[in-house]
Amino acid sequence: MATIGLRGVRKVFPGGSIALDQVDLDVADGELMVLVGPSGCGKSTLLRIIAGLEEPTAGTLYLDDEDATDFTPQQRQVAMVFQSFALYPHMTAADNIGFPLRVSGLPPEERHELVVESATALGVQELLERWPKQMSGGQRQRIAMGRALVRDPRILLLDEPLSNLDSGLRSELRAEISSTVRSSGITTVYVTHDQTEALTLADRIAVMRGGSIEDIGTPGRVYDKPATIFVAAFLGTPRINLFEAWVWNTVDSHVSLRIGEQTIALPWQDPRARQLAHYHGERVIVGVRAEALVSLAEPLPDCTIRGRVRYLEHHGHESLAFVDIGAAGIEIDLAPPPATKPKHFRHRPVTTMRGVWKRITGTQPAEPQDQPDSTLPATAGRHQKRSSGLVMRLPPNVQVSAGDTLNIGVRRELLHFFDLRGDRIDAGFR
Repeated sequence: MATIGLRGVRKVFPGGSIALDQVDLDVADGELMVLVGPSGCGKSTLLRIIAGLEEPTAGTLYLDDEDATDFTPQQRQVAMVFQSFALYPHMTAADNIGFPLRVSGLPPEERHELVVESATALGVQELLERWPKQMSGGQRQRIAMGRALVRDPRILLLDEPLSNLDSGLRSELRAEISSTVRSSGITTVYVTHDQTEALTLADRIAVMRGGSIEDIGTPGRVYDKPATIFVAAFLGTPRINLFEAWVWNTVDSHVSLRIGEQTIALPWQDPRARQLAHYHGERVIVGVRAEALVSLAEPLPDCTIRGRVRYLEHHGHESLAFVDIGAAGIEIDLAPPPATKPKHFRHRPVTTMRGVWKRITGTQPAEPQDQPDSTLPATAGRHQKRSSGLVMRLPPNVQVSAGDTLNIGVRRELLHFFDLRGDRIDAGFR
């Protein structure tokens, strides 16, 4: 098999459009790496550079620590599965699978043996005499996988191979692809915009945005500790709840987070409270996923917020409640980030100095008051305030109606904190 290394890869198309900007990425031998992100983030361009179908404007590609930037696709020994299947309509399934072997000059007897072996592994051996037009979308995708795997490539590249299939078939083929790739031990790079595919298939995920990698790690780490507010919002269904909060520090006791007119207290023993203390008198963004919320019969001190149910969505196995808690929500823009940060972004030293105001002067800054949104981005490059409801999960048969008031318990250990630039605030992160 092979390892893949990308160093400082940049791709600029004619006209000045920047598809990739200083991308660094390592894929281990036998690893299944998933590139995930919104449309236009550069993930397919990066895959084509690995395949040798695109030349980088700058940067280096390494295969097994050897500079392979100028290698042809044949020299790289890669196989690629496309979104459109790309089967030859005038060839049977057997001929489609065996086409790379025929091009390489393998004798017909050996070629037939490898075709049958590949088709059997993918469960399509009974389809070998059919034409592509006689097969379903899932069957054609299996044939395309068989054609890619039959010549035992060093690297397998998959460009959104399941996006043209219905949801039930996607789930079935995800399991087959995962099983096939892991049993073969082939180093694999998989491109998708579907977060479910990314979280279920990957050994590691690289979340891309605007031609750069925003975060990279195991599915569990990227979901539980997203590096940026964009990653937090992109992964997870329903989308994470994001609210603006004022930070108020009571030394050696707790840190209060005022969300609208309600307050959650983070005990001083929580290491994240020490990090948040630096933002005393400042605003941060609090993220809370639906699984961190629970409906309570009676409120609990310091970890309960109240809200009025706006409406319910019933999904059979669960219900989603959209609750108004009287707080300013944060909306994430999935478009590429701006080239430079807006001037009204403040840097960390200023915030830190405000956090130690009491130690310097012996006094405390004034209690936070509602102010104009001059410190929040006015552009759509990162995020902006909006009127928003909180989304939480409820049992499918819960006796709740629109207009009801709920006591919502918050699991504080599952809260996420971000500064106004969208970067994670967390003790010991990375």
